[in-house]
Amino acid sequence: MTTSLLAPEKFEHSWRIAKMIAASQFAPKAFKGRPEDILIAMEYGQSVGLAPLPASQNIAVINGKPGLYGDGLLAVCSGRPDFEDMTETPLTDDKDNVMGYECTVKRKGREPVMRSFTIDDAKKAGLWGKQGPWTQYSSRMLQMRARGFALRDSFADALGGVALAEELEDYPKEKDITPNAIKDNLKALVDKNKEDNVSRETIKPGEIRKVNNLSGEIM
Repeated sequence: MTTSLLAPEKFEHSWRIAKMIAASQFAPKAFKGRPEDILIAMEYGQSVGLAPLPASQNIAVINGKPGLYGDGLLAVCSGRPDFEDMTETPLTDDKDNVMGYECTVKRKGREPVMRSFTIDDAKKAGLWGKQGPWTQYSSRMLQMRARGFALRDSFADALGGVALAEELEDYPKEKDITPNAIKDNLKALVDKNKEDNVSRETIKPGEIRKVNNLSGEIM
């Protein structure tokens, strides 16, 4: 079993690599100057078989969830000894316009898994015509979505539940639905403890109960 990059005997070396990548021109914009995020991406990459540099290039954190871009997802799965083959076929109409993509993944000793994603699917999901890649590279997005479904369903064990980054980018951003009254009271408690130079852990139980009671009244 591979030793974690966060293990004591590896941590210092891994941390130096993360800092070096964060300070280099190779760091993606989201990871620039963020060695902590790069170290976690490296650890996550190791768990699915990616070396540190490919991990920092192919793993994205979107809404707090890690995702692999389509080519990275394929790299992880095709590197498995039981990967046999993958075919991607455009679905066209009578005028050769691409209407979707079909992806079939074959894993040794198992039945092939075929998944498709079409313009109709994109419309139902509210993606078709959406600003960005769905407008600029619509055919590619259809291909990546079909690929993501097929690879994830075929190699769920290898991917450990990781999602396709292109798919995560299409999810709506999570909203903070905490009532303002609760947030204001929590902020006041934290600010009070900061002023007293006391850690947050020393907030009195009675003060926490006030917030909990307020939460119950609002909910």
